[in-house]
Amino acid sequence: VFLGHPAYSLSVVLFSLILTTGIGSFVSERIPLDTDRKLAAWAILTAVYVATLPLWMPAALMTVETSGILARALVSTLVIAPAGILMGYGFPTGMRLVRAHDERPTPWFWGINGAAGVLASVVAVAMSIAFGIHVTLIVGAVCYAALIPAAAMIRRPETSRRAAVTA
Repeated sequence: VFLGHPAYSLSVVLFSLILTTGIGSFVSERIPLDTDRKLAAWAILTAVYVATLPLWMPAALMTVETSGILARALVSTLVIAPAGILMGYGFPTGMRLVRAHDERPTPWFWGINGAAGVLASVVAVAMSIAFGIHVTLIVGAVCYAALIPAAAMIRRPETSRRAAVTA
């Protein structure tokens, strides 16, 4: 509705999200989440951004709702960009964590990621219809926060193995 036609919305949102997650993935190689503290900071930042969207996004969108399509598309992209960049860190970081233990299941993780992405999008739409976008965003934020203990558990064996090798 904000962009005037569903085709515009789909185009702008998908383009922005694919572009910015790609940027996040690219940046994750240069600025890796290689410590528990960095992983936790990333997960918290992502969760907080997603969870707070309903608090400030409606006002931001209302300021340009009568503007032209280009201005509305730009604001949409600016709202999506931080989330996309942060979310782009997730998969490459997870793959690096898992590869540190064993490279053999790498193809499976690519497949699981693809299947989970498709299923999660369907679940997100169903949740938004049933409970509202606010609840969907909170659930997404909780999922990102849940990555903190999961990543820490994956990193622990790597850290202890490295310590044993150097001792």
